[in-house]
Amino acid sequence: MLNDKFEAWCREAVSGIRFPPDRRKVRRELMDHLLDHRDALLEEGYDKATAQNLAVAAMGDAAAIRADLAAVHRPFWGFFLRATRVALALVLAAALVTGYQFLRTASYQTPTDWGFDIFDPAAYRGKSSYALNYLEEFDESFTDSGYTFTLTHAARFSRTLNAYSQDFLCFRVEQTHPLPWAEYADVGRYFWAEDSRGNYYYSEAAMPMYYLDDEHAYEYVEDARSLISTCGYTDPFTFTHVLYIPDYVWQDADWIDIHYDRDGRDHVLRVQPKGGD
Repeated sequence: MLNDKFEAWCREAVSGIRFPPDRRKVRRELMDHLLDHRDALLEEGYDKATAQNLAVAAMGDAAAIRADLAAVHRPFWGFFLRATRVALALVLAAALVTGYQFLRTASYQTPTDWGFDIFDPAAYRGKSSYALNYLEEFDESFTDSGYTFTLTHAARFSRTLNAYSQDFLCFRVEQTHPLPWAEYADVGRYFWAEDSRGNYYYSEAAMPMYYLDDEHAYEYVEDARSLISTCGYTDPFTFTHVLYIPDYVWQDADWIDIHYDRDGRDHVLRVQPKGGD
């Protein structure tokens, strides 16, 4: 084809440009210039072969132009701009994910089964059925599978309903991850506890049960005690878990160990729940 000479000349001329987008752009510009010059010569009456040869000759030596174009089109800025676009796209994607998490959790408060923040002394005001008996702050943590778990609070409070009083020992554990899109770890089946008196508090998933019948299915073993867990987002990077033991006999134990036992990795957070009102 007549344009083969144009193609060969353009390939040679741009072969020194190392940044591919620049190389393609300059090649198109050179090709357009050659075609325009050829068409102008055709209008003057030259045949196609002669018009093509004259157009290529007018452009000069492709090897010499190759050196000039390579000097002008340095690869650094081209690659830098491309890397900048990729980084910007990643930042925007992370911002969108983070924004989604913020919107999803904008109204979230500390998870609780009681309707208020049990670790805030002021929240008990006006609640005659509840009494805060002990509150202590902690800063003990461990890391597992990229997640950091931090014990921040322990509290004991009592609830009296219809002359029946119930004691709760509660723990606040914050679970963080540096990536806002990381899903929370399924901790309900991994947290359990034991105290200095040898009492064992099962995770909810591990609570022993026995079979009743087809109608009633299963029921927990009567004397089994559990460490109950509720959780939810507090911000895009943090899940807050409230772990609690109902009907906990406060005076009986000198300490209680909270275990995060997963795949043979047993992390322990010890709490010595001393203190008065």
